[in-house]
Amino acid sequence: MTLAETGRLLGLIQVYYPKFSEGRDINVTINAWHLIFADDEYRKAEKAVVAYVATDTKGFPPMPGALKELMIQKPDSMSAMQAWHLVRKAAENGWYSSEEEFRKLPPLCQRIVGAPGTLKDWATMDLAQLESVVGSNFQRSYKQMEKDEIYFAKLPSAVAEHLPGIEGIGLMP
Repeated sequence: MTLAETGRLLGLIQVYYPKFSEGRDINVTINAWHLIFADDEYRKAEKAVVAYVATDTKGFPPMPGALKELMIQKPDSMSAMQAWHLVRKAAENGWYSSEEEFRKLPPLCQRIVGAPGTLKDWATMDLAQLESVVGSNFQRSYKQMEKDEIYFAKLPSAVAEHLPGIEGIGLMP
């Protein structure tokens, strides 16, 4: 989004919330919002404003984070239990074909499992231990990584690239 588009976006918010820019330096406000929305498409942000306004029952203008929440592309997510089911099936076949089974897993599951050899190790484990200990740890990790992906997807790239550990969740090159 350009600086001019950011100004248009704030103008749209101003239409719905007339007191929005009261007491604010408009240039400072535009620059501050541009830091947040520089990587985003104007149309997506505009739609987020309209969605926010259409569902607002409190009468307060949106904060940038509220709009980012509406703009974020939610991953085609499955529940942690569904993800574990896929991994468990891969582990069942992991003794002979761990590489192939690992490749079939969704990227988020691959990041949690780590390597094909892990599936091979899990294939030799006691089923009760695999289901209870490994299964619960996997599901906990899955939920956290899913939250992390959504959180980091909202951040401007200029900020995200300076955060430690972001490359570990597979969002940065």
